[in-house]
Amino acid sequence: MTTPPRRGDRLSNYDYALPPESIAERPASRRDESRLLVLPRGGGSLGDRRFRDIAELIEPGDLLVVNQSR
Repeated sequence: MTTPPRRGDRLSNYDYALPPESIAERPASRRDESRLLVLPRGGGSLGDRRFRDIAELIEPGDLLVVNQSR
């Protein structure tokens, strides 16, 4: 017996439009000025913040995933 996929299990759930001009080609001169995409936990629209704001966004029990790929 197979279990039906959950909502987040489909790769297509992570598709979104990303205009080429929104893709960084080099790092920000000040690393804390890099942009941060925020998705509200309860739903709603995506937010655009700066990495320096991350301490305001993390709450106890949250998971922070760090991507160190180049």
